[in-house]
Formats: sequence, C-alpha cells, structure tokens
Amino acid sequence: MNGDTTLESDETFFVRLTSPALATIADNSGTGTILNDDGPVADISIAKNGPSIALRGAPVNYTITVSNAGPQSASNVVVTDTIPAGTTFVSATPSQGNCTGTTTITCTLGSIANGGTATINLVVNAPPIDGSISNTANATNTPEADPTPANNAASTTAIVMGASDIPTLSEWMLIVLATALAAVAARKVR
Repeated sequence: MNGDTTLESDETFFVRLTSPALATIADNSGTGTILNDDGPVADISIAKNGPSIALRGAPVNYTITVSNAGPQSASNVVVTDTIPAGTTFVSATPSQGNCTGTTTITCTLGSIANGGTATINLVVNAPPIDGSISNTANATNTPEADPTPANNAASTTAIVMGASDIPTLSEWMLIVLATALAAVAARKVR
C-alpha cells in the first residue's frame, strides 16, 4: 500500500522480461527489494478516572492510566494535563518517570513496553464554589508512529458542591433499607 504505516518486513520480488519489442535485453531477469520505511509502531491510549462529585475546597483524586497496545515499546511517553480553572494543584505522582508544573502538569514517563501500562495519581483541590470541573489528559510518544491517535486523550467531569448539598437518608429510611436488604438476603439463602 502506498504511504501505509503498518510495520512489516522487507518484501522481495522477482521480475522476468520476455518478448522485447525494439530493444535488446542482455539479462532478462532481476530481483528487487521493497524496504520497510515505516519505522516502529506503538499504539498508546489513555484513560482518566475521577469522582463524579467533589466537595468544595476538598482534594479531588484522579488516576490516569497510559497503556501501550504495541506492537513495539513506546519510547518517550509524555502526558500533559491542564488542571481545571478554579482548582489548585496538590501533587502528581507517576508510577515511573517524573511530573513537573502546577497549572499544566507534564509527566515524562519514559518507555512503556508492549502490553505495559504506567499510571499517574493527580490530586487537586476543588474550587471553593459550586459548579463543575472537567479535566483532560493527553498522551504522546516519539519516535514511534501511533496508528490510533484518537484514543490519546481522556476526560472526566465532577460536580462541585458542599457537604450539606449531598442528599442523605433519614435514620428511619436507613432502618427500612437495612431491613429490606436483610429480607432479600434471607430469601436468596433459602
């Protein structure tokens, strides 16, 4: 295929010329080789997990996971995460490599083997006001080609509210719920 990025071995072909017209052939056969020039391929992807509700001013913990589906190792993997407006940076702890920055976090993870993963635990403090915060992380690697770059970004959103805004059950409703669950469990045991 012309211009493909599939990693494949070199391809050799054989040509034999017959029945020349208006020409003389000294050697009617030859061998050619198509060299693979696509370079290595590493399919990295990123996933980001965080809470759906965050308390005003409280820590919000995100887990960012970068995976490599190969077929080669991914070199020079870098994750970039701009923390949401109104939040304050607390920490970024990678399973390998290091992270720098306070508003845009850049984590240089190094190499991730085919089938391997690396994680980053990112902590920010939620804003002191109600609203929502959305956080996105992006992953890149070089020099390998990534055949599916669409999976190199991941986002999560949390609603920010006060502790008194979170609905709870009354004491009596908790007793009713516990009784109902016990009845269901007793029925399953029989």
